[in-house]
Amino acid sequence: FKQKTAYEISLGLVGSEMCIRDRNQGDWENAESELRELLKLSHNHSMGLVHLGTCMIAMGKSEQAEKPLNKAIEANPKLSEAWYQRGLLYVDFGRSEKAISDFEAAVRTDPQHLDARLRIAAILHEGRDVDKAATAWRKVLDVDSQNRLARRRLEECREQINSKREALLPKD
Repeated sequence: FKQKTAYEISLGLVGSEMCIRDRNQGDWENAESELRELLKLSHNHSMGLVHLGTCMIAMGKSEQAEKPLNKAIEANPKLSEAWYQRGLLYVDFGRSEKAISDFEAAVRTDPQHLDARLRIAAILHEGRDVDKAATAWRKVLDVDSQNRLARRRLEECREQINSKREALLPKD
């Protein structure tokens, strides 16, 4: 175990800030380069790994994005953003169950993670599991009671549930 110097710590912070700036400007290649420099100093810089995975996804290198995201989760399993970003990657890969599992992990580490809750609800809604989707939309509203999408989708679920019940009632 090597103790980091103040120089290495400040360089890591500056590198991360530069990457975020480049990312916000859409300069993904430069952001990736700066992140790789940061990660040379601190191999397990969790947020640096998450940002690297995000950069790779944005540059169309989805297959390569999973490795830094896995490493970020391994280094810091309580980092909700790592779980969330890997969940997004799994959505891109069409692996809904794995995506839901990662979004649920993001919510376990940060119960207020609205985007993860929205993703869970949307996947369940698309999967036509109306009861589970309704529960998930309610959980979104527990975090953001004014969320219009969640309100609209919950109402759709309720209508479908009521239609199913009515269809099961005996006809007179």
